[in-house]
Amino acid sequence: MTITIDHIEDDKLRLRHHVTAGQAEHDADAILDGFDEMLEAIPETHHPYGSPMKVYVSFERDRRGAFRPSARYSRRAMATANTHDQVPLAGYWSGRDLDLRQRAGAYPDDGEYQLDKVERARAVRSLLRRLDAEGLPSRDARPDARHLTRSVHAFLAKTPAPLVGVSLDDLAGEADPVNLPGLGAGQFPSWSRRMLTKIEDLMRDAEVANTLSELQLARSGSGAPD
Repeated sequence: MTITIDHIEDDKLRLRHHVTAGQAEHDADAILDGFDEMLEAIPETHHPYGSPMKVYVSFERDRRGAFRPSARYSRRAMATANTHDQVPLAGYWSGRDLDLRQRAGAYPDDGEYQLDKVERARAVRSLLRRLDAEGLPSRDARPDARHLTRSVHAFLAKTPAPLVGVSLDDLAGEADPVNLPGLGAGQFPSWSRRMLTKIEDLMRDAEVANTLSELQLARSGSGAPD
């Protein structure tokens, strides 16, 4: 059984269950009250050890597009900024994924591309407002992408989620996604992009060290389960 998130709206988690049984396949929609109800709805065989589900910053928005406060994240989830199917944070700020899709011919016309650019700019402004509301620096002196990425991880550290995930691409400031779902190999070379920063250099990077140290310090006093 494959479960994908269609949309999150005012604490309602709109899911699509894709069930495969032999040769027969069917889809079913469900609207659940957040991840706690989702976990109860999924058969025990799909989370035998009570493993938390993942929640992603970009999905945690209400119907007006406002990002949810850190305190409203689930206590039964792993909180992270993005997935392997999403653009890293640096690319999210700049709309790099949208530009790549446009270049690959994924948009039927320029109008849809421009609409997505406008929506992304609106989402970024909304995220900046949430970071400001949480007391995290986001807009002082035109911060760069790595500064904003550091603030997003500080935000995640404040959530009551028992686990927080950090992407190496985000730490390294990568802008290009590793995957653009829906595009063929001739349009975009998914799963072949190398990181621009070597792991050895990443381990010596002062900004990376500061981000991880702040994350660890914040989690030690967050009240999240050990």
